[in-house]
Amino acid sequence: MDESRDLNFNATIKLPLKATNPKILGPFEVVLRCCALDLSHCSGRKDGWTQSIIRIVVCAAICLTMLLVCIILAMEDSKPMTLEWAVGCVMCFMAMHGFGSALCIVSWTRSGFLGRLEESLAGVRAQLGPSDGNRKMLGVYGRMAVGALVLITTWFLSAMKGILYEGVQSTGSAPFTIGYPVNLSTMYGAAPLIYLAFGIYSSLALIVYTLIFTNINREWTSFNDDLVESARLQQLRIPAIFENYLSRQSELIRLVKFVNQHMTTFVSMSAALAALTSAVGLYWMTGVGDEVSILMRVISCLWMNTGIVLILTTLQQPAQTQLQIDRTVQVLLADDFCHHSADDQIWKITQNMVDRARYSSTMMYFLQAFAIDQHFGHKVLVIAPNLGTLLVLIKKMGLI
Repeated sequence: MDESRDLNFNATIKLPLKATNPKILGPFEVVLRCCALDLSHCSGRKDGWTQSIIRIVVCAAICLTMLLVCIILAMEDSKPMTLEWAVGCVMCFMAMHGFGSALCIVSWTRSGFLGRLEESLAGVRAQLGPSDGNRKMLGVYGRMAVGALVLITTWFLSAMKGILYEGVQSTGSAPFTIGYPVNLSTMYGAAPLIYLAFGIYSSLALIVYTLIFTNINREWTSFNDDLVESARLQQLRIPAIFENYLSRQSELIRLVKFVNQHMTTFVSMSAALAALTSAVGLYWMTGVGDEVSILMRVISCLWMNTGIVLILTTLQQPAQTQLQIDRTVQVLLADDFCHHSADDQIWKITQNMVDRARYSSTMMYFLQAFAIDQHFGHKVLVIAPNLGTLLVLIKKMGLI
């Protein structure tokens, strides 16, 4: 019985690495192709020079327009710690998030990062048997769609408040007003559409980022589950099987390093701006007194919670990867045979896998300074609300 298990296992691990590249984005790949920022096909060989130039010009126009809006929002002249100041800060932070997300999408597609990642994932998955991962991903796609809808809706409400409702009221009962200034500050009436683009590109970048790490973490989870099962069946006593795990671990670690190299900038930008948004959003909701209308309180609550969700979404993914890498060490250390084996080959493989998991540079760093582990997200969630509370106290004490 054990011999048949070993034969089946060896038959599985010797599958050829030739495999169909998995589609990481699933149904969202169509959205990426139609977002006007996809430069993956911009070459004379693929689309011809004319289409490539058109794609680049459209992409540059979108990015420059978003940059101009960010500059306008950042240069708004308002008294510190007022409602206008809080609204302007939140809008500016999230506009910068949308602009940064757009640049990241351009970078990911132009460099061919997604295509190379799919090829690497295909090589890793070729060593495994059939899986029902596609069925499990349906729930992930659904949650991504709902989250994107909420973020885009929040941007839509913020964009329309200047048209349908006055943000500052003197009596608290001002009626709805129809009217909208047409000038540079509103991009001559196009600001609501641009704000909507901020929401779309922020959502799309977050979806790409989350789905990439979801696939990476699935591979690590599958690897560790197989390792646990092999340890239970005492298959790790066979050097050929153990060497296969060593090879798989090496491929997965290279995959994590490759992803971290392309995702570090987005993670730092997203987490920093989300923390600032949640802090100022808390001040917007509680610190400016009766001058805030019901609609503005709802929008401030949405932005505050959006910042918190962005922090969790951004920092949870690489932290989960580190947990899976550490789980490999725990599985090997818990196996007495591997850790205390008299067989030099088994012992060396065990030490190599433990050392590789512990000392390989797989950690992602926030702002290239702070390691992102399972505790870092909670630290940010402690600091950001307290920063907002500090702003409220400064306002209430009349220091500004």
